[in-house]
Amino acid sequence: MSRETFKSMSAGAIHVSMSTISTSMASPMMESHAKHKRGYLACPVFGRPDTAAAGKLRLCLSGDPVLKEKIMPYLSPMGEVWDFGESPVGANVIKLAGNFMICSMVELLSEAFSLVESHEMSPMEFSRFISTALFSAPIVQTYSRLILEADFDNAGFTARLAAKDMGLVRDAAKAGNTPMAFAAIVENRFLSAIAKGRGEKDMSVISHAQREDAGLVKD
Repeated sequence: MSRETFKSMSAGAIHVSMSTISTSMASPMMESHAKHKRGYLACPVFGRPDTAAAGKLRLCLSGDPVLKEKIMPYLSPMGEVWDFGESPVGANVIKLAGNFMICSMVELLSEAFSLVESHEMSPMEFSRFISTALFSAPIVQTYSRLILEADFDNAGFTARLAAKDMGLVRDAAKAGNTPMAFAAIVENRFLSAIAKGRGEKDMSVISHAQREDAGLVKD
């Protein structure tokens, strides 16, 4: 939210923050709105653009129960609403933890596909197997397809945004004295993509760097 928008909000208005922000920003945001007799709710969402268009987002909501009841008619058409309590930080922590897992999944799939390919087995066949027999979650199916099709220019979520979110994950980890060794590895993968001019491509582009490291990309 811009400073101008913040100032223009009238008393009684409710700010529903649907962005992925740091855990250190949520509480001060709520306190600032409270001083001006306004409400604040955290409601970051999970889902790529096609999911949003279909009204199938996963919305993570936290904050004042009275305010939640008022805004629920506006949120329900967007997808499934999950309530994570009254703390303004709660939904943001859930969002960061979830994004960490999604970004890590992309790296995990990239490494596994490279391993299979390096031994002259079909990554496509491996993908069909794991997405059916081992990990049938939609997130695995979606990112397996994106990696194998290598359609990185059609960005649903860019490598630059993924790097930003992984930085927020690591900040939250430090604030909570939580060691997250793999978070640093995944963040560095996205930072490398940005350094190589791939920051605006889809986050699945890190799979290309993995194939480069494995010697699978031919010059």
